[in-house]
Amino acid sequence: MIASQYFVRATCFVRTRRVALKLPFLAGALAGCLACTSNATSPNEPSTVETFPVTANITLTLVDASTDSDVRLLQNGDVIALDEFVMGLSVRADTTATNHQSARFSLNGSVFSTENFVPYAIAGDRGGDYRAWNPAPGEYEIGVKLYSEDRGAGETLGAHNITVEIVATNPNPNPAPAPDPNPAPAPDPDPGPAPDPDPDPAPAPDPDPQNPPGTHPDIVTVRTVAGRNPRPNWRDSYSVGDKCYCDSTFDHNIGSILVDTPRGRRTVREVCDAIGPGPGRDGRPVYNDIQCGNGPPNDAGDEDDCPGRVDIGRDGCGHIGPRWDLSVL
Repeated sequence: MIASQYFVRATCFVRTRRVALKLPFLAGALAGCLACTSNATSPNEPSTVETFPVTANITLTLVDASTDSDVRLLQNGDVIALDEFVMGLSVRADTTATNHQSARFSLNGSVFSTENFVPYAIAGDRGGDYRAWNPAPGEYEIGVKLYSEDRGAGETLGAHNITVEIVATNPNPNPAPAPDPNPAPAPDPDPGPAPDPDPDPAPAPDPDPQNPPGTHPDIVTVRTVAGRNPRPNWRDSYSVGDKCYCDSTFDHNIGSILVDTPRGRRTVREVCDAIGPGPGRDGRPVYNDIQCGNGPPNDAGDEDDCPGRVDIGRDGCGHIGPRWDLSVL
């Protein structure tokens, strides 16, 4: 060989882009290159060497294996509840690098699985259908490394690891939402339209403000009368609020007495029949005469002296209740 200066063209076949680099002919120039070929050439012809990135950005995503849907990105210290996954879970490694050929997962420092095709799932997949990973509850360090060759061979392009806690059930399945620091004011409640007043309200009794304390609310006034010692079976009427109802056998000719009404003169019996029997006297004040103490009296004479209540003794004789409601005629 004639003594002179030579250049060597070296090509390393590793799956990435090719870059041109001039190398002088020196001993050991090819030491870091695998599967290279060399031949002498002129000083002006370049040689090429392929290179790799040293690190790659890697993330881990929690996946629901029953739906093949992403749940969330996993962070160091996350808690995973097994009861939230019907048919198991999976963890997928993602990267922004483009020259990776495989990924190797480890659990607590020991190799767990190696994936040669994306998606890189910790328990593998079949055409994007994630196989379930069903770990026991406990703390796990999940690690993943990316490689430039299949089956975890070649250059290490990047690594990522996190620690998660896996529990059987979620200790707080429905956390209360944080209160709004600036809540909107509650709208004023709509009161709605006011009800129409009753066009024909029943007239309320006008009790005498001088009535003694404890007087029944049906009593309109208390009069001074001669009084007798009545018995409850003397009753001919009873009151319910501002209404007076007949409750009589119409003895002592009371039924045939005529009274004035808006429809002209009517007999007491006719008036009582028009008003009706009412709801019943039980628990109501009962009166000696036919109109709750307001007359007319019968011809026996006792109703002149004690027209009012007969259910509370002599003191009730002057307790006068409401009148008939003659609007029903």
